[in-house]
Amino acid sequence: MRGIRLRRQPTEPEPAAEPGTSTAPDAEAAWQSVELPRNHVRMRTALRVIIAGALVLLAGLGVRSAVAGPTATVAAPQTIEASEPDAAAVASTAEYVARAWLTLDDPSSRASRLSRAWDEPGTAGWSGEGGLETRGSTYVVATEVVDEDVIDVTVAVYVAGGEDGPAGWVGVLVPMQLVDGRASVRAEPKLVGVPDPARLPAVPLVEEDRTLTGETRSDVDRFFTAWASGDATGVTAPGVEIPTPPAGLAAAELTAWTVTAGSGDTRSGTATVRLTIGQATITSTYQVEITRVTTSDGADRWQVTNIS
Repeated sequence: MRGIRLRRQPTEPEPAAEPGTSTAPDAEAAWQSVELPRNHVRMRTALRVIIAGALVLLAGLGVRSAVAGPTATVAAPQTIEASEPDAAAVASTAEYVARAWLTLDDPSSRASRLSRAWDEPGTAGWSGEGGLETRGSTYVVATEVVDEDVIDVTVAVYVAGGEDGPAGWVGVLVPMQLVDGRASVRAEPKLVGVPDPARLPAVPLVEEDRTLTGETRSDVDRFFTAWASGDATGVTAPGVEIPTPPAGLAAAELTAWTVTAGSGDTRSGTATVRLTIGQATITSTYQVEITRVTTSDGADRWQVTNIS
C-alpha cells in the first residue's frame, strides 16, 4: 500500500500591521496530503520486521537461560609430564629380589620373601632340592631401560653351595617394572655372567711448572697435615671451607706434588698423599686448586682453595 503524509502548505506573508492595531492568528492552518514513495514505505516496513524479530530472539534466549541455568565452564585437561624412572627404587628392589631368588633354603620361605616384590612367584625356577646361600653384600652391575617404566637390572651376588661347596660371584638379571610408582618384578630372573669393569680413561699428559712446584710443596704439605688432623682453617685461602676427616682419626704425608703449567693467580696441581688410620695405610691422589694470596705483612703465599 502507499503511504500518505500530511504536509503544511506554505502561505503568503501578510503585510505588516499598522501601528496601534493587533494581528489575530489564523483560525485554521492550511494542510495538504502528500503521497510517500514506495521505497520509503518498504524500508520502514522491513525495519519494523527486523526489530520485532530481534525482540522475539532475545525473549527466547532469556527463557532458555532460565530453564537450563548458567552454562558450566569446562576446565581444560591438565597435561602431566612423564617423569624419569625411579632408579633408586628399582635398583634397591632388584638387589633384594636377586638375593632372595638365590637363597635356596625352604620353598615356602623363599616364595614368601619373593612375594614382597613379585606377584605370585610360585616356585620361581627352583625344584626344591639342594640348597644355596648368599654371602656378603650385593651390588648393581648394570641397568638397561627397555621402555618407559620397564627396566632390566643386573645384580652381582656372592653364592656358596654349602660349607664345602663351590662359591663365587654370579650375576642375576632381574626384569623390573614401575607400576603406579612401585617397583616390582615383571618376569622371572635369570643367571648371567658378571661383566668386567670398563677400562679407565686415558690420563692426559700435562706439562709441569717445576718452579711453582718447588715453591708450593711445603704449603700443600702443611695443608694436608692439618686437613687430616681435622682442622684446616689456618691453611686454606680466606673465606674457604674444606670438609675434613674427624679430629684425631688420621695422619697424612704428602709423597708427591706437581703443579700444572699455566699462568694467573689460581693454579691446579696433583697431590699424592699417604693416609694412616690406626695401623692401616692407604694412598690417595687428589686434584688440588691453589690461589695466590697476600698476607698482612705484604708477602705472597699460595693457599689451597679446593681438593677433589
